[in-house]
Amino acid sequence: MISAYCQKISTCAEVSLKSLKESSKTLIQERLSPANCAEKFRKSNAYLLANENPETIKKAVRGCFQTVIKESCDKIQKGVLELSEDCSLLQTIQSK
Repeated sequence: MISAYCQKISTCAEVSLKSLKESSKTLIQERLSPANCAEKFRKSNAYLLANENPETIKKAVRGCFQTVIKESCDKIQKGVLELSEDCSLLQTIQSK
């Protein structure tokens, strides 16, 4: 599921990248690449099940990622925190 989530974020970012300078575009593409996205998630509080009940974390991750995967890029570009309570909870867990 993480690879589908990362791919969706990367795909949705493509439209916005067209207006950036080449150096900025390259940096953002690198950071948003599915491989880097997945690696960053593997180091996160949610992946490590840290700072919260593990079942709560798993539910938030699944719910948020599934929501993002099925949503339109327009909605994602407006902010994933607006998409679901699970995404808001996931952000809270990640920032602890």
